[in-house]
This record gives sequence, structure tokens and C-alpha cells, in this order.
Amino acid sequence: MPETSRGLRYPGQSDPVDVAGDIQNLATDVTNMVQSGSVELPFNNEDTASASVAFPVAFASTPHIVVTARNVRINCSTQSPSASGVTIYGRRVDSPATQGSPVTVDWIAVGAVT
Repeated sequence: MPETSRGLRYPGQSDPVDVAGDIQNLATDVTNMVQSGSVELPFNNEDTASASVAFPVAFASTPHIVVTARNVRINCSTQSPSASGVTIYGRRVDSPATQGSPVTVDWIAVGAVT
């Protein structure tokens, strides 16, 4: 089955007709192109914290990744992104109250599927 440059499968002219299967493949491919989740950054009485994220389905190459913290002001960044995961870093910028408390960080990754 041929694929677009973004990894979306589609039936070729010589492929047998399988409407339900072809739509399921396309839906799976599109779902895997946009993955998201959340992770806890364990601020154990430190100004910085980090956590690793493994993507549920590997991308074909390093995806675009956006991270944001919930309900607190911390600087979030990524390091060592790859097709299979990323490390998320946070630095406390609001109050000492977040120093010892874990902070939930949401992430979204968008890219071509394998």
C-alpha cells in the first residue's frame, strides 16, 4: 500500500477494494500523527525538575513538541527530542510552594508516522 510523504497510507490502483480497512488505516495514521499526554515533574525541594516521556507510537522522525504546565508558573522546555520520546524540563518561577510539589505538564507532539 503506498503512503503520502507524511506516512498516510492509501490504496493504490492495483490494491483490492477494502473500504472499511482503508478508512481504518487512515484513521489510525491520522490519530498517530497527533499524540498527547501529561507527565508529573517532581520538584523535590529543587528549583528544577525533569521527566522522560515515551511516545505511545514512534514517529518517522522527531516531531514538533509543545509543553505547558497546569495551574502554576514554571518555564517548560524539551531536551533530546527523538522519534520515540523526549525529556521535559521545568524551572520554578512562581512561588516556593511549588518547590516540593509535583507539577503536571501537558505535552502534544505532531509529526509524520512510521
